[in-house]
Order: sequence, then C-alpha cells, then structure tokens
Amino acid sequence: MTKITLTFLLFAVLFSQGDYAQKHQLSVAQKEDKICDLIASLPEVIKADNYMIKTTKGKRHLQTYIEDRPRKDGKYYQLTVSEDNGMNMVPHFKFMVDSKTYAIYYWDVINDKLIPLAKWRKQLAAKNHN
Repeated sequence: MTKITLTFLLFAVLFSQGDYAQKHQLSVAQKEDKICDLIASLPEVIKADNYMIKTTKGKRHLQTYIEDRPRKDGKYYQLTVSEDNGMNMVPHFKFMVDSKTYAIYYWDVINDKLIPLAKWRKQLAAKNHN
C-alpha cells in the first residue's frame, strides 16, 4: 500500500513540475510577443513600414524580431526592425527593451549608445525640422 502511495506521489510531483515549466514557457512567449508588439506599433516603425510598402508596391515590408534575449546578468531584449530585400535582412532600427519595465531605448549602433525613446523622438523631430 505504501509503495502505491509513494509511486502516486512521485508521479504527482513530476507532472506538476512539467506543468509549471509549460506555464512558465507560455508566459515567456507572451512577454516576448508583447515586446515585439510594442516595437512594431511605434509610430516611427509604422511610418517606415508604410513607406516601404508604398515604394515597393507591396513587395517588401518591415519585420520586427528579437535578436537577443536577456542573459542572467542582463536586463534587455534586443530587437531589430529589418527589411527582407530578397537576399538578406537590412536593419532599419535597433531597439533595446527593459525586460522588467518595458522601457524602450533606441540603440544608436554608430555611437554604441542607448537613447531613451522620448529623447530619440526629440532628436528625430529636430533633425526633420532642419
């Protein structure tokens, strides 16, 4: 009788661990979907995508994807918004998103600087105003 009870308890523990891992994976996938949606819905990305669609007569559009995930010591997701030109992916924007706060930063790859979204928008507005 005790062997049956122990066997039952062992299976219950094993299956509950698998269930937890499955739920955790779903929450990671949902979080990553949310992060991709945040970037894809930025007005700057939408405007660039609409321009791409218009100039290529619908043949090309921009794609947002996670290029790198946070490691144990890191906190940012790295996202890229790229155009598939038929031969390779051409990046148009690179962003970093804080995995806990969802704060968005534009990644200036030339100067290797993270620029908060609001500051980047001010820089774009000043550049487009001149």
